[in-house]
Amino acid sequence: MLAKKFRLPIQLFAGKKSLPAHAYRQAGGRQGKLIKTSCFLLKTYPVSAGSAHSRFGVTVSAKTAKRAVERNRLKRLIYNFVRSQRDVPLGDYWLTVLAPAVRLSKTEFIGELSKLLNG
Repeated sequence: MLAKKFRLPIQLFAGKKSLPAHAYRQAGGRQGKLIKTSCFLLKTYPVSAGSAHSRFGVTVSAKTAKRAVERNRLKRLIYNFVRSQRDVPLGDYWLTVLAPAVRLSKTEFIGELSKLLNG
């Protein structure tokens, strides 16, 4: 598992209670960059002031994988992959797993994730 200091608190970025985009920016929020593939949706944000490391957040919705066991397995795969990566640029990353990723084998899943983060 990924250490807590490397995890992004996604509840600050998402949900029905989050601020609208214009209000978020006025409150000092950060603009993110969006990258979408067939299996993943990656939002990248500039690093927080004073942070010396990247943070990662992962979302797997119940629509993507019905069973919590499957959602947790996908999160563990992602966190273990991220923990082994050393060449990811500094920043905050929020990764959302899409439904086609559930049907991939473990090696295909890691390959798609590697292409997304490294290329």
